[in-house]
Amino acid sequence: MYSNPIVVNYFLGALGAILGPLFGIMMVDYYFVRRRRVVIEDLYRAAPSGAYYYRRGVNPRALWVFVPAALVSTVVALWPPLAPVAPFSWFIGAGLAAVAYRFAMRGHPSLAIEGVQDVRRSEGAMHNDPE
Repeated sequence: MYSNPIVVNYFLGALGAILGPLFGIMMVDYYFVRRRRVVIEDLYRAAPSGAYYYRRGVNPRALWVFVPAALVSTVVALWPPLAPVAPFSWFIGAGLAAVAYRFAMRGHPSLAIEGVQDVRRSEGAMHNDPE
């Protein structure tokens, strides 16, 4: 099976179709939901008061967006009648997940509040830069 180029092509298409929605969710979460702010201390905190705490460690809104977006992009990548658009399954999945996640996270309290440091400022403080 591994020496068959058709199987390799289907495997890579399916892998890309699954990674596209993951990328879309991560980019929307970083740029729009969290507004490019990272709370370094909360990355290592499992307390419910942490900025990255989710029920059982999983963001249910992201999961509800990821599963259908990944299914749609996988169908686009693997279903023979959609072969002309199959090379674009990554982009279709990323775009679909990004738009759906943006709507799913409306009303979510963002981290762009007073007292939350920007990553660049935190890194500078860690390296004792005078900036």
